[in-house]
Amino acid sequence: MHAVRKTTTTGNQLPEQLSFLTTSESLVNVTTVKRADNSNDVIIRLSEIAGKNRQLKLDFAAPVQQIIKTNLIEDEEGTVPGQGTSVTLPVGHHAIETFKLNFRQ
Repeated sequence: MHAVRKTTTTGNQLPEQLSFLTTSESLVNVTTVKRADNSNDVIIRLSEIAGKNRQLKLDFAAPVQQIIKTNLIEDEEGTVPGQGTSVTLPVGHHAIETFKLNFRQ
């Protein structure tokens, strides 16, 4: 998914366009991006539509400090290894996966 093309910044100026995230797989939809119900973390929900297990690479505009796998009602199920501006997340076949992202520094 490339909704907006990522551009570089210079100095303290923001670019005219900046993607919050981009994905490596066109067959995994980003169906939700929202603030978590009980914190200032970001929830992303991913849906695999082709029936194959995938390792999805996500690139973010800001570095992620922690990734937590949750269920659909945002109960935490465990941490996922990875941090920085590029992370890889597991997405099961025909699955709806939910992750909580912490961007605090």
